[in-house]
Amino acid sequence: MKRPLQLSLAIALALGVTNAFALGLGAIQVQSGLNQPLKAEIPIIQSTPGEAEGLIITLASDEDFERVGMSRAGIGVPIQFSLEKNARGEPVIRITSKEVVREPFVGLLLEANWPKGRLLREYTLLLDPPVMAPAVKGSSAVAVAAKEPEPTATQPLPPAKPAAKPAPATSAAPSTAKAEPPAKPTAAPRPAAGNEYGPVAAGETLGEIARATRPGESVSVNQMMLALLKNNPNAFFKDNINALKRGAVLRIPNAEEIAANGSAREAAAAVRAQIDEWRGRAADAPTLVADTAPVATTTSKSSSASSAGASRTSGE
Repeated sequence: MKRPLQLSLAIALALGVTNAFALGLGAIQVQSGLNQPLKAEIPIIQSTPGEAEGLIITLASDEDFERVGMSRAGIGVPIQFSLEKNARGEPVIRITSKEVVREPFVGLLLEANWPKGRLLREYTLLLDPPVMAPAVKGSSAVAVAAKEPEPTATQPLPPAKPAAKPAPATSAAPSTAKAEPPAKPTAAPRPAAGNEYGPVAAGETLGEIARATRPGESVSVNQMMLALLKNNPNAFFKDNINALKRGAVLRIPNAEEIAANGSAREAAAAVRAQIDEWRGRAADAPTLVADTAPVATTTSKSSSASSAGASRTSGE
């Protein structure tokens, strides 16, 4: 049986049970990145309060995975499920793992059982690579290319002044050091004026930036990430989406520049190739990381940004 038909049957089963018993699972919200322990949340859809009582969430059986053309082995790490409530008091399913997830795409087939029925729901998780920030000297992280330090302007020292005559000794009162004013808090990174974004903060991912800056849901996150890479080659180490520099200011691509990256499917394949290339490069790199120079924030030039129509992330 071909996978499209298999998926259709699985979706039909999920929709049929949801309609019959008025309980379902919403869209998954991934809260972790690549090479981090998994953290995700799924809202529970219920028509009346208390419907989720007695709900049990597990991974589907091997037979169900095979029936829809998937494999449980593709998940890679043990995962746990728990029924909790979010900040708004709504029931959600929390999905976590103790081990880090090293695969950028993770396919899940969940089985929901409750007193009135059973539901299967498939999810595809796209785990964003983290922003590449300057590493601490002596770190055991994987090495990255170091940015050449910018030359520092030097000036000759002024001639030494003759030593002053010693002043007569006096019984001076002990002096108190002036307290320095507290440092001003650093402003949170935010979209720059016009068609630019930045400066990029430590911990931000290119996927998050792509979601925030794409013109609409008709543009996938993968398409937007590739367009940002091509528009801002100096903002990445080694021309790779996995190595975005902290402090960079990104120029947002227009509709034509985004479209030049092909369809959502083509962009997804290109992103996967970039991730595979980065992982291969990291495996061959030495252990210690060289110091990197601070990334200078360049003055942004304003220009008009073209808008594009709306889409959702490619499979995303």
